[in-house]
Amino acid sequence: MEKIIQAAVERGASDLHIKAGDVFRARIDGKLAEITPGMALSRFHDHSIDLVVGSIPKRRGAAARLKGLIDTALKEGDGSLIAFDPKDGSEEIFSVHGRCPSCGTGAVQGDPRLFSFNSPQGACPQCDGLGVVGVDEFEAGEPAQTCPACQGSRLKPAALAVRVQGHSIWELVRQPA
Repeated sequence: MEKIIQAAVERGASDLHIKAGDVFRARIDGKLAEITPGMALSRFHDHSIDLVVGSIPKRRGAAARLKGLIDTALKEGDGSLIAFDPKDGSEEIFSVHGRCPSCGTGAVQGDPRLFSFNSPQGACPQCDGLGVVGVDEFEAGEPAQTCPACQGSRLKPAALAVRVQGHSIWELVRQPA
């Protein structure tokens, strides 16, 4: 069986009644089940419910069919969808909101100050954006050491975690022209 596209609709729900409609299967508490008219779940337990929108198509016209599945899953899942592989139980979660639908962790908004070591929003907190530690402005003679937190990049971890084609901003600016 190929991967299944699902809409994540409920996490921790209780006393939920599922209505049969355009979707006929769901993964309820990790198990695939057929949706039947009037189907009800135990109201004394929390449930995890993902509506099965369809399987990833491989035949002629697959691109258009896949687009339709994705659109439906995003609509039903409030901007989130799951690609589930029933063979090994693995799943990939996708969201248009820039946050994980499971835990709520979100991506940092692209504020340009995050990428500047001259700004408190972007400067490494350990070296204050200098890239070195152990330096006193008023005492000469002591050699500076590369900041262990930022490795001399001068940026805080949140800025270095942002990737463009797999590279951090520090890796990109160090490349030869």
